[in-house]
Amino acid sequence: MAHLSSKLFYMGFIKNQTELAGKMNLSLY
Repeated sequence: MAHLSSKLFYMGFIKNQTELAGKMNLSLY
């Protein structure tokens, strides 16, 4: 259970980082 939740947390973290990077890239142009 702990392994599954940590995996979901990691995936969520990657998703947030990707969206944040996308917003930063859009603001540069």
